[in-house]
Amino acid sequence: MPKVCSGCLRNAGIRAFIAEQEDRGRCRFCRKYGARGTVADLDEVVTFIWDRIGQDYDDAANVLAYDSAEGGYQGAVYDSEDILTEHVQLDIDPAHEEAILEAVVGDRGDFAWCDRYAYSPSAYEFLEASWEGFCATVKTRARYFFNSRERGQSRYDMLLPRKLLERTAELVKEHSLIKVLEAGSTLHRVRHCEEGDAFTSALELGPPPPDKAVRANRMNPPGIPMFYGAESEAVALAETIVGKSDYTSARFRTERSVRVLDLGGELPAPDFFEVDSNKLQGANFLRKFASALAAPIARDDRNHVEYVPMQVVAEYFRNVFRWRGARIHGIRWRSRLGDSGCSYALFATRADLVLSAGEASELTVDGEPLPRHNARGRLTCGYTRRP
Repeated sequence: MPKVCSGCLRNAGIRAFIAEQEDRGRCRFCRKYGARGTVADLDEVVTFIWDRIGQDYDDAANVLAYDSAEGGYQGAVYDSEDILTEHVQLDIDPAHEEAILEAVVGDRGDFAWCDRYAYSPSAYEFLEASWEGFCATVKTRARYFFNSRERGQSRYDMLLPRKLLERTAELVKEHSLIKVLEAGSTLHRVRHCEEGDAFTSALELGPPPPDKAVRANRMNPPGIPMFYGAESEAVALAETIVGKSDYTSARFRTERSVRVLDLGGELPAPDFFEVDSNKLQGANFLRKFASALAAPIARDDRNHVEYVPMQVVAEYFRNVFRWRGARIHGIRWRSRLGDSGCSYALFATRADLVLSAGEASELTVDGEPLPRHNARGRLTCGYTRRP
């Protein structure tokens, strides 16, 4: 049987399929002899290509209305070569492109394709609409009891808020977005200084007590403190200080490993042929989700309603989500301010600070004095005052 090699079809997903066949032989196109895992039967590769294409495209006769008086199919239609050259990327060796395209098209030359979701939302569009609906709900209709509001309700065009959070959690696990920040990692935090201020302790430079957490922030509403930090002083400064101001820069070190939802790293961007359609579209949604959570919002004294969807998401991942049976400790995202570093919101309070005996004597948790040796401590502080 004729074979094709991974040098002639260079798309990453197709190359992976060829490798899985563990075949050997001479390529029909370049005539080179391929070792095991570098060639596969041409028919099997062609079947793989069209099976994957069939997850996103369909026979126009199965999907679109047809009206000869209006010019035929009522929607966009593509022939097989259009699909292969304009809609998916085969990455064919240019020296053999014409012959390979002819072989892959085969007897499908007159086939009329259309988008499988021409009249309904794709998986990505469904999740996108669900996110927009979620944002509208928690901003303007229900913030604390949307679970009870949803009971008995269903929508064909979007997921209701609780179901969207659950589906997002599934995608986070599916794409391995929970990462571990190792013990000994450094996070930078900046606090604005007025003339005469002298912030020198972890209590002064760490998260505020609940009665002082009076402003909404990206991931927390007023009254629920979190620890915000960054991977560099420059990012912490850009996220905290507007204009020129004196500030104290603190360096916190993690004393224990910290599990975080990592939306600041390389988010999944699989090739069309590497994963099935649902997984590809789920990955596309995660990138939109990460971008939405990182969107810059005006830094002023207003409690911005734009923060609310992020705060609900953070609360879900703080209190409901479990990874391998355990809670996670925070969220990482790529800052849109300053340089291109990442910021963190750790679900940490003052009780998570490693304190000196003197500092510990000042602190109570739930009305009780904090033990001198704080076994919960996760963050050790050092600081520098900067004009």
